[in-house]
Amino acid sequence: MSATDICKELIGKSKLLQREVAEKMGWTEQSLSNRFRRKSLSADEFLKMLEILGYDIKIVEAESKDEVKIRRKGIGSPVKMMVGGVKYDTSKADAICHSDESKDMFYEVYRDDDGRYFIVNYVKWDGGVNTITPIGEEDAIRIIEETV
Repeated sequence: MSATDICKELIGKSKLLQREVAEKMGWTEQSLSNRFRRKSLSADEFLKMLEILGYDIKIVEAESKDEVKIRRKGIGSPVKMMVGGVKYDTSKADAICHSDESKDMFYEVYRDDDGRYFIVNYVKWDGGVNTITPIGEEDAIRIIEETV
């Protein structure tokens, strides 16, 4: 069974149409159909589609049964910053979404293991400083829904 087969089956069980899943992925329906036909979903695309459909994958070490947490990496460089006495670190959080990249800046939304959301603002000019801003769950969800 391939990632494509799993996604097709889950779309069939979902209330979402294939067209709606494609749109949430940022694709056209034709693009999704082509990926399915070629069975060419990347691991990141597969995980994102599962999330859109309301599913999650857990990786468990066979002997110990301990869950292994695989981080969803962002597109920007790693950033660590202390804000309000709390240490935020992109390498210890999951990237959820990002804005379109302009020639000067873009942002990514992250969520850490404690459930805290934060935004990393990346700048691309010489001497610019990437910054982290904590954000509440309600605002984070609104931004995620607008971005995805």
